[in-house]
Amino acid sequence: MGMRCLQLVLLLWVPGLLQAQGPQPCSAPSLNAGFLLSVQESYPHGTKISYSCNDGYKAEGRGWWGTSTCFNGLWFGIPVCIKNPPTCREPPRISNAAIINQDFQDVFTQDTEVVYQCKDGYTTKEGATKKSVFCRAGVWTDVPTCAPTAGPGSKDNVSIDNCGEIPHVPNGNPEPQEQQRSLKYTCQNFYKLVGPDTVVCHRGGTWSEVPKCKEDFCLLDTTKYPDLINSGNTFIRNGDTEYPRCVDKWTLKNYAVVRCIEGNLSVSRCCNWAKINFGAC
Repeated sequence: MGMRCLQLVLLLWVPGLLQAQGPQPCSAPSLNAGFLLSVQESYPHGTKISYSCNDGYKAEGRGWWGTSTCFNGLWFGIPVCIKNPPTCREPPRISNAAIINQDFQDVFTQDTEVVYQCKDGYTTKEGATKKSVFCRAGVWTDVPTCAPTAGPGSKDNVSIDNCGEIPHVPNGNPEPQEQQRSLKYTCQNFYKLVGPDTVVCHRGGTWSEVPKCKEDFCLLDTTKYPDLINSGNTFIRNGDTEYPRCVDKWTLKNYAVVRCIEGNLSVSRCCNWAKINFGAC
């Protein structure tokens, strides 16, 4: 802000001075870690020059090139090259893993975090399914490798007592297996298991990948459907069909066809059994 005010003052004051003395040329500006385009000993009033910076530096401002203008012996936009933090190229591609938090780009700035996710059935050497790497001094930190998850009988596995507290899976039940060498997870009714059902303790005290119990049902709230008899909430397993009764305002008893498809609830209009069996509802 101070520089802008100074420039405004000069623009208001200098014209009168120019009329009295004439515009003054500018001597060549000094520039560390960069170079001027069109080098000469002096530059006439109003000359605009461009400059660029050496590797590892950039012009002050947004672009990679800078400009300065001679105004009565003074440079406005003094050439300055500032230290530019080294960037990283595209992070390495590794087998059996994908980057989950960044879109493709040519350059990544200092301290950028990239998260690798191993494919199902694969873990890092630490036994995890994810690992973060960072852009530091122009290179990526230790990139992971994803190898097949060791089975319950692997020599790299030890008793589950060595891993401390058993991992908690909401709506899941862990059962210790033979000789405390592994845990086997099952899900409660209306939930399905996602991920490996067997979890082991790796040497070093880390658990292998822990599964999740995902909702495998739809909830039918009959209070939201005026044509249905209010019977409260009904849980419908994914892929199943139910036929709740409709209120008595038709000659024949009517029912709705309610399906749960991939977690989405589908509720038809009210129809009699003849139309339902004919597939016309």
